[in-house]
Amino acid sequence: MPTTRARRPSRVRTATAAGGVVMRGAGDELEVVLAGRDSDRTWVFPKGTPDKGETIEETALREVREESCAGSRSLRHGAC
Repeated sequence: MPTTRARRPSRVRTATAAGGVVMRGAGDELEVVLAGRDSDRTWVFPKGTPDKGETIEETALREVREESCAGSRSLRHGAC
């Protein structure tokens, strides 16, 4: 009979965070940046919490730069 491991209860909290999707290429060649989190072994888009006095937009741009090494000239706000 297979055994199941007990899961740790998840912690629920409310937090403000901002980030973005970093893309390169198109169609079948499309690539996106994902950041690995050791804490829960998941992959997420670059994101983080605002520093004091920082707007949501500033937070999103800073976090994408920090976590993806994307140059500032390649970041476009609201680009689709």
